[in-house]
Amino acid sequence: MSVDADQALIKKLIPYYRDANFNERFEHVTRDISKSRRFLVKMEVNRLYNDCNRVIDLRGRVDAPCFEHPHEGLNHHLDDVALNVFEEAISVYGKFTMGVFEEVTNAKNSYREKQQREDEARRNELKNKSLSATKNAAEEADIAPEEIVIPPNFARKISLTNLNPRIEERINILTRVKVRLANGRTIHGLTTNMSTHGAKIKLTNTYKIAVGDLLSVEFVEIEQPDDNPVSLDLSYKVIDAHSNGDQHWFNLHRVHQQTDVDEVLTKFIKKERPSSSTDVEHIIEAVRSLGYQYIHLNKMSGLPIFFERQEDTYLPMFALSNFENKNLLSYWHTHNNMLRISSLISHDRIQQALDNGHPEKPILLFCFTHIAKGRKFFYSATEYELEQTGLTDLFMQFGASKDSWKVYQLYVSDVKDYEWHMPDVLPQHLVLKEKSTLEQHRHLLKLHDIEVMAYLFEIATGDSFKHYRMRKPTETRINQLQQFGHKDTKDSGIKLIETSIMTMSNRREDRFNYQTKVSVLHKRKQFAGMTVDFSVHGIQVNMSETFDVKKGDILNMVIPIFNKAGKQPEDTVLHYEVMRVANEGKILNLKISITPETEFGPKAVYRIIKGNQHKLTAQIAPPANFTKSLILQYCHYISSLIIMISKMQNSYRISQVVTPSQHNPLFNLFSVLSSIDSHCDMSPISQNNLFKEIFGNTLMQLAANSPAASKEVYVQLINEGQDYRTLTHQFESFTSAQEHCEFIESATKEGQLFALRISMSRSPKMNYKAFSREIIYAAKQASFKTRQLQAELDAVVATAEIVDIMSEVRQRFNCT
Repeated sequence: MSVDADQALIKKLIPYYRDANFNERFEHVTRDISKSRRFLVKMEVNRLYNDCNRVIDLRGRVDAPCFEHPHEGLNHHLDDVALNVFEEAISVYGKFTMGVFEEVTNAKNSYREKQQREDEARRNELKNKSLSATKNAAEEADIAPEEIVIPPNFARKISLTNLNPRIEERINILTRVKVRLANGRTIHGLTTNMSTHGAKIKLTNTYKIAVGDLLSVEFVEIEQPDDNPVSLDLSYKVIDAHSNGDQHWFNLHRVHQQTDVDEVLTKFIKKERPSSSTDVEHIIEAVRSLGYQYIHLNKMSGLPIFFERQEDTYLPMFALSNFENKNLLSYWHTHNNMLRISSLISHDRIQQALDNGHPEKPILLFCFTHIAKGRKFFYSATEYELEQTGLTDLFMQFGASKDSWKVYQLYVSDVKDYEWHMPDVLPQHLVLKEKSTLEQHRHLLKLHDIEVMAYLFEIATGDSFKHYRMRKPTETRINQLQQFGHKDTKDSGIKLIETSIMTMSNRREDRFNYQTKVSVLHKRKQFAGMTVDFSVHGIQVNMSETFDVKKGDILNMVIPIFNKAGKQPEDTVLHYEVMRVANEGKILNLKISITPETEFGPKAVYRIIKGNQHKLTAQIAPPANFTKSLILQYCHYISSLIIMISKMQNSYRISQVVTPSQHNPLFNLFSVLSSIDSHCDMSPISQNNLFKEIFGNTLMQLAANSPAASKEVYVQLINEGQDYRTLTHQFESFTSAQEHCEFIESATKEGQLFALRISMSRSPKMNYKAFSREIIYAAKQASFKTRQLQAELDAVVATAEIVDIMSEVRQRFNCT
C-alpha cells in the first residue's frame, strides 16, 4: 500500500516527532502495519521534518492580495489564508521545514489546487460528448468551497455573556463514527473532540440537522475486550452547530447515562489523552466576552442602577460607576455631599416603565437644579407627567434657561434571578476560590434581592438648550413648578461599584464620595484642589490646574477638615503617595504615607466616616466575583447599541457590534440590512465619508482620558419590496427647528426614521490581568487562536454607545 494511504497516521505522529519518547509512541501507533509500510511512514515523517530554505511566493498564484512575511531570514509572500496555514504548521513543526512548505503550497487557495481543479474541469469536458452534459460536468468540476467575503462596512456580532462552562474537559480526538439520522439514513463522520458525556462531530453536509435534534452515533474505532463488549451506538442531542464552507460541525450532549458506557469512553479518552490536546474553544469565547466587557465597562457613558423591592417599594441598591459617568453622578450630589439620584428614579417612575411592557422604549426625564441660601434643590419631570399637568412649555422654557438643564433617557428592565451568576469556565481543579470577609459575603447575598435594573443615559447637550428656551408657555406662574421638586427625604443608601477591575484589585476598603477643599504643596509651590472621594488610607483629588507629577511622588497636603477632626493645627501637613494620574494630570489617586508626625491622619478620617456614614455615599470594595457578577447582570440588559472601532493596518473601521440579549430596535436595524447572519451592516453610519465625518474627525481630538464626545444623525430605513435601503442625514445639515420638523414628517411617511445619538470614547489599553488564568490555559492548548484573539482585542481603539433619541428630538424642536 502507498504512503498516501497512511497520511492520517503520519499526521498523528508529526506533533510528537521531537518528544523524547517518540520511538516508543511510533512503535505503538504503527504496531498493526507491516514492517515495509512502517519504514516508509518513518521515512516520510523524517522528510517532512527536514529543514527548508525555499521561499514561498504566492504572488500571482492566488486571487487574494499577498503581503511580505519575514521568518527566520526568509521573506515569504503570503495571503491571509496561507498565513493562517503557515502559522499553524510552524506551531506543529517548531520551525520552517519541508512539511510547512508543502502544507502552505498545497492549501485550498494555492496555485497547485487551482491548477488541479482546472485540469479536472478540462478532463470532464473531454469525456462528455453532449453539450448539455459537458456544461453540467464543467460546472461541477469548478465547484470549490466558497469563502464568505465580508464587506468592509460589516461588523462582526459579539456577545458579552458568552460564558458557557463545561462540566468536563473535552479532548481533541479524531475517531471515525457512524451517524444515523432521524430518517434512518446512516452517514460517516469524524469526531473533533470528545468527553465522556459529549462530543463534537464533523460532517461534509448539514443533512438538515438542527439544534435540538436527536442523533444515533456509533463509535467504530474504539477497541473493547472480546469477552464482554458494550454497545457504543449512543443517543446524542445537538446543542450547537456551525459551518465553514463545506465543513459542518455539530456539538453533541449524550442523552442516556450508563455506567458501563462511561467506563469504556473514559478509558478510551484516558488512553488517547497523552497524544491529544484539550479543546478550549469555549474558554477562548469566554475570554472574548470578558475582554469586550472590560473595554465597554470602562467607557460606559450611562449609569446602571440595581433595585430591590421592600414592602412594595423599589429601593436602589448598587450602581456601576466609572470615570466616564462620574460627571453624571456629581450632578446629583447635594450641598452636604449626599447622592440624591434615587429621587430621580422613583418607585412610581419605575412602575410606569414596567407597566409599559417595552424595556427597549425609554422614559424621557427633564431636570434642572436651583441653588438658594446655600442649598441645592432638584426638579425633574417625565414627558408623561408634564403632559398630564399641562406644564410642558413652562417647565422646559424655565429649566433650559439654567445651566443645570439636563435631559435623560431612562430604560427599565425586570431582571431574572441568577443571571448574575458568574460561571467558572476553567476546569474545577484550576479554579481559585477567593476568601471574602463577612461584610463582603453580605454583599454577595444581596445579589439575590435584585429585581429591577435601570439604565440612565444623558442625551442633551448645550447646543440643544436653545431650542427648549424658545418655548412660549401660556402658563407663566413659576410656583406651579414646585410640584416637580424633590422632597428632602432621607436617602436610601445607594452603593457605587467601580467597574475598573484593576482599581478594584488595588482597593482594600470602601471609599466615600465627599467634596472638600485641599491644598497640595509640591516643589515649593501650592496648588488648589477638591476631593472627589476618600477612604481611611486613600483619597482622589480633582486639581484646579495641572502640574508636573508622576506615580510614586510624595505630595504634602493640607486638608482642613481632616485636621479639624484630628484636633490638629490648621496647617498640619499630611503625606500622600501618588498611585495614579489621570485626565492629563487633573485627577490624582493618592495613598496616605504615615510618619510619626502624621499618624493621626487615618484616625481622623475614620472618625469622619464613622460619624457621617448615614450621609455618605459609599464606593464599596466587594470581592472581585461580586463586581464581575453585577457586570454580567448588566450585560444581559444592555439598552444601547455598543460598537467597537478597530485599527486595521492603516485605516479605522467599525469592527464589532454587541448582540443584545433582549429586543433592541437599533440592533435590528443594522442586522436586517446584512446578508450575513454573523455580521451587521453598519453602512448607514460608515460608508463613503460618513465614518470620517461621524467618528474619524472626532476621535482624532480625543485622548484616552477625554470625556465622551457625541454626534447626532438621522437614519431612514426604506422598505423596497424584498430589499431595504437607508438614507443618512447629519443634524448639522438642518439650520432651524422648522427644517427638522419638516424632515421628520416627510421621512416618517417614506419609512421608519431613527434619530441616533452616538457617544464615542477612546478605548482603554487592554488589561488581561482579570482573566489571565483563562488566557494562559487557552494558550497552552491553542496558542495561535489565543494570539489571534489578543490581537483582535488590542486592535480596538475606540468604542461607542448608540441610542435612538427620536422622542427627545420631537420635544427639542417642538414637532407636534
